[in-house]
Amino acid sequence: MILWIRNNPRYLIVTGLIAVVTWFSTYLVYGKHGFLQMRKLEEKLVLAQELNNGISQENKQIQQDIYLLKNSPKYIEHFIRSKTSFVKENEIIYHFR
Repeated sequence: MILWIRNNPRYLIVTGLIAVVTWFSTYLVYGKHGFLQMRKLEEKLVLAQELNNGISQENKQIQQDIYLLKNSPKYIEHFIRSKTSFVKENEIIYHFR
């Protein structure tokens, strides 16, 4: 019986196909470009896109501040007053604790 299995071409073909399918399936899941690696890269992509969106919003706000600082005297005054303790003449500032 063992000699029949070893010398039977069908057995060798089926065994070879099973080995190839097993190797290929393992490579698809765990390989360098496999499913698990793809999932990790997709997660990194989502995080990078979220970070990029946040930075884009921050850039828009900074561009708006720059435009207003160049073109609006009232905004310049507001900006200076909010960032420093700048006061006009005859103004009194109350600090509450």
